[in-house]
Parts: sequence; C-alpha cells; structure tokens
Amino acid sequence: MRVVVFSPADSFTENSLPELTADDVVVVVCWAADPPRGAERIGLRPRPFSDRVARAANVHVVLRTLLRLSPFDKGAVFWRAVRESAEVAEVAMRADLMVAPERDGAFAAWNALARARRQGRHPLAVSGYPAGRAAIERLR
Repeated sequence: MRVVVFSPADSFTENSLPELTADDVVVVVCWAADPPRGAERIGLRPRPFSDRVARAANVHVVLRTLLRLSPFDKGAVFWRAVRESAEVAEVAMRADLMVAPERDGAFAAWNALARARRQGRHPLAVSGYPAGRAAIERLR
C-alpha cells in the first residue's frame, strides 16, 4: 500500500499509523524536511514572506480570520507549493491512501485527490491519523 501524508508541520512518526507493515510505502509531504525518520519525506521550500504575514496577523482574532480568506493562508500556501512540485504530483498519483493530519494539509490533499480522480485513479483520502488507521484497516 502506498500512503501519502500531507503534513506541513511534519507531524508523522512511526506510531502515527501503526497498522502499516514493512511492505507499505509512506511518503510525507512537508515544509523543508528533517532527515528521514521512518518514512520518505519530500521537503517543500518554505515561503518566508507569507510566514511573516501570518506572524503579523497572529496578534488579533480579526486579522487571523482575514488571513484565512487571503492567499497568505498557510493551507493555501502549502497547496501552491504542493501543486508546483512534480515529485509530489507523481507520488500522489500512485497513492492508495492520502492522509491530511493537519488543517493546513487538508486543502493540498483534497486537490491531489481531485487530480488523481481526473486521471482515472480512485485513492482514498482522510483527515487525521485516526481516520487514516481506520482507512488502512478497510483497504486491507
């Protein structure tokens, strides 16, 4: 089974999806990956300007809400980085399961799922590790 985890914060550990076996392939898509820890990682290039805008907007609830509606939303920025990566597109196209454990990865996973379906593939996509564990059991 091929699993792609869209986790901007790189929250995946070996215990996140313990149902996986040694034959399963896990690829974590995240911002600038640390050295691999039990799974292949594709590190996307961070966007410093949008990070500065997000930090500036973090001082007030109204600004945070407006940020969510702007192109500087962390989920939208992550999705654009995923969209621009040919490596991520190839990995997502071969996936059997897509997991978005964080809100900012959900939009990227949803768009990767839509792209795969347009190409005639029908992977499963879920939000959160508990749903990912249930999906693995269902796919076995």
